[in-house]
Amino acid sequence: MMMRRCAFAACLLVFAGMAAGEICSCELPDPFDADAEYAQIIHVSPGGDDALGTGSEEQPFRSLGRAARDAKSGSDILLHAGSYPPDSNIRGLQGTASRPIRIRGESRENPAVFSGGGVGFQLSDPRYLVLEDLEIEGASGNGINIDDGGNYETPAEHVILRRITVHDIGPTGNRDGVKLSGLDHFRVEDCTIRRPGDGGSAIDMVGCHDGILAHNRILDGQSTGIQAKGGSVRLLIYGNLFDQAGQRAVNMGGSTGMQFFRPLDAPYEASQIAVWANVFVGGVAPIAFVGCENGLFAQNTIYLPEKWAGRILQENNDGQLVQCRNNVYANNIVVFDERVGVTINIGPNTQPRTFVFANNLWMHQTNDRFSGPNLPVREADGVIQKDPLFADIVAGDFTLRPESPAIGAGGDLASIIGSLDIPIPAVGDYAERCWNRPPSIGAWEGNPAAKLQEWKRMD
Repeated sequence: MMMRRCAFAACLLVFAGMAAGEICSCELPDPFDADAEYAQIIHVSPGGDDALGTGSEEQPFRSLGRAARDAKSGSDILLHAGSYPPDSNIRGLQGTASRPIRIRGESRENPAVFSGGGVGFQLSDPRYLVLEDLEIEGASGNGINIDDGGNYETPAEHVILRRITVHDIGPTGNRDGVKLSGLDHFRVEDCTIRRPGDGGSAIDMVGCHDGILAHNRILDGQSTGIQAKGGSVRLLIYGNLFDQAGQRAVNMGGSTGMQFFRPLDAPYEASQIAVWANVFVGGVAPIAFVGCENGLFAQNTIYLPEKWAGRILQENNDGQLVQCRNNVYANNIVVFDERVGVTINIGPNTQPRTFVFANNLWMHQTNDRFSGPNLPVREADGVIQKDPLFADIVAGDFTLRPESPAIGAGGDLASIIGSLDIPIPAVGDYAERCWNRPPSIGAWEGNPAAKLQEWKRMD
């Protein structure tokens, strides 16, 4: 019997109220543009002319900003390979679910390149918009900026960033590769962000909701890889590679000016953020829980962090906000060396004893006498000082050998989470393969199940 795929919301996050027996694919749900139709191609070329062009293949425009003026539902803006002027500020670019607007380069190998300027381009108040095969380099501000136009009641929504490359931004100050503010129902997938500003994030989200950030590569950062703050909720950070991503590869929460929260009365910096089946190589800390609640850091593989395996912090002490609390750290592989002294760094004004640690594999690479991590609470069923037996570390292959002690050693997340209001992602491992029950520890299932999985909260 063929199993139907779950609806988007159910496949992203499985809540306690999910219908009994409903089964999700181990793969991500289809994006809204899976069956999109485009009725009009608007051509843009480095050799085009904004004044005399018509947007046809024979008479293309020169800039994205000019092409956007003619765009409507079902428009496909094709930027032919080459370099384009930066700093376009485009407002109200809105398609529909069946006829979105797409802005794309020719291919990943032949992208449209926006070089220099203050920002590659800025999109305010978009809806049903797809961005593909673009490259942004050398912007002095943010690489890409997408926002709700300052109107918190009408968020930007239904936006996809796919196969986008952003690099060498700033290079100094709080300059982000991708800045998202007030964006709902979105996806960032198969993108590469390298070297954002030394005080910025690869991807910075303020007041963003119901998004998927999957299979991206976050490389060579100095501050933060992916950050979700300012009232952000229900985000899935899945199957990404963080390689030397900076001080905090993932910042679950942060410190946001109260006037920028979306909604303004949000009681947390972030909530219900799932960091799932990612790989973290180097960097100071793979995860920082900062003024957040009901977050899940699970099924990740962490290799040689420079200082901590995680941080619990509170940087915004406004009375409206909860103290950092009720987060789960489970089913992760953590391989570290003498640079990690304190396993979990705990800051003031937090509630570390509300955290749950369970079924993590901890291996000290240079101390055979390691007896376990120093955690704020007692861990359930931790695996101590056993080599996870990665396939080939030198080649960057962190899959598990058949004899790995991580295989089948993971805990049942529904039982681990218990009564906390934390949804469980209904997706598979790093390669979107199904988990066994019990699952392996880490980002890869060592013995992937052949059938569809059923992850659902226990009542």
